[in-house]
Amino acid sequence: MLAGLSGLLLLAVPTAAHANSGSQDTAAEDGVYQVADVKDLPDIGDDVATWLAQHKRPQELRAEPATLTEKGEHWAARHGKTYRADQTYAKRHQGVAAGQGKVTIASCQTELGNREDSAVIDHYNFCAIKKVGHFWKKNGKVVGKAKFDVVIAGTGAEGSRTNTMQAAIRNYKITEGTPISNPAFGVYWKTAGYSGSDGSNVACAVGGEDKKSFTRDQWNAGGTATVTISSTRAQGYSRDGVSRCVIQPNTHVPNDIGNGDAKVTETGVRHDSASYVGASASAAIFDRVVPVMHYSRTSTAHGEVAQHIYDAQTKPATTWPKHDGKSIPGSIASGKRLMRLYKEWDANATQAYKDNTKAKNDACADLQRVDGEDCDEYPFASTWEGAGDGNGNFSVRYVNDSQNRSAGASLVAWYNSDRILHFDQFYVNIS
Repeated sequence: MLAGLSGLLLLAVPTAAHANSGSQDTAAEDGVYQVADVKDLPDIGDDVATWLAQHKRPQELRAEPATLTEKGEHWAARHGKTYRADQTYAKRHQGVAAGQGKVTIASCQTELGNREDSAVIDHYNFCAIKKVGHFWKKNGKVVGKAKFDVVIAGTGAEGSRTNTMQAAIRNYKITEGTPISNPAFGVYWKTAGYSGSDGSNVACAVGGEDKKSFTRDQWNAGGTATVTISSTRAQGYSRDGVSRCVIQPNTHVPNDIGNGDAKVTETGVRHDSASYVGASASAAIFDRVVPVMHYSRTSTAHGEVAQHIYDAQTKPATTWPKHDGKSIPGSIASGKRLMRLYKEWDANATQAYKDNTKAKNDACADLQRVDGEDCDEYPFASTWEGAGDGNGNFSVRYVNDSQNRSAGASLVAWYNSDRILHFDQFYVNIS
């Protein structure tokens, strides 16, 4: 279910005689009302004043996005949000984000199965669908009903501090009765910034077709509205120029007397200008997800490394070095995330990386090596949970040297393509 979608949301579109009256008494006007939960639509013939008295008014439901106080991945960890568990999307994209968002309105409908849902598919792709309803009031009674989908498709990109968000109304259907109007309505966007223990930034800027409106026929004919969500490096914080923002699409009816602009969903974005994650000097991602690095045990490129990680995650007591109560982090099932360590960040990071490498080498010295093998360690040396952490929750094993180097290169490529910054958290999944 989409975050923040609970409760009833409704909009009132007045008749022309009252369009600019400023009245807040939506029960006094004929027009169309929007209900954000189609299960709450009234029945044909119901008294609208009675129905409204039993439900919250639009002005009580308008939601301004709050300033963020935690990183997106921390929010995701609390809500159990990772990349798709079935790996269907990952398999289609070789398990590594391409660095450019690809989803569209149509592909989001397919990805979510036309269900009401919200998903950060990977760092560069976001989809959401919200099921919404309309009903029409005439002479105090409900005379018509309709339902439709609000579809949001969001993309990120390497080489830019801009997310692109596309909104559409699809599958608009008159389900009962007779509508008395065909109002123009649309989607508009709000943002808020970030204030956390690591820094703060102002809200991101919204550009493009904000508040663009169509009639139901125009939406059904394929109408879309596209906005951009952007920030500058100067507006960011830390050496990476990070900006974190919440973005919130809202249904909107121009001149609505009920002040009924209603929240559809929300998600988080992160913009950065880090210099150590590939060739691109900036990127815009969706960050309300714990990213996942994938390895396969059947891969000829890194299968031995994948098997080592799998054993470390699922059978830690069988791994070397021996340690009572050994519990090795990094799997989705464990809920214990790894945190990237960029060794050139500062002196502490450099020392932690050296400690990881030394502890790995010391542990491997007790094992027999044959020609053509390298000492592999898990968790990786490029994480704060590596062998040098001192808690004994790691594993070493000699594996084929070319596979070990291939796995290491894949990890670096994933750090770069999926924009994993210093201190970013992630899981490792083995298939």
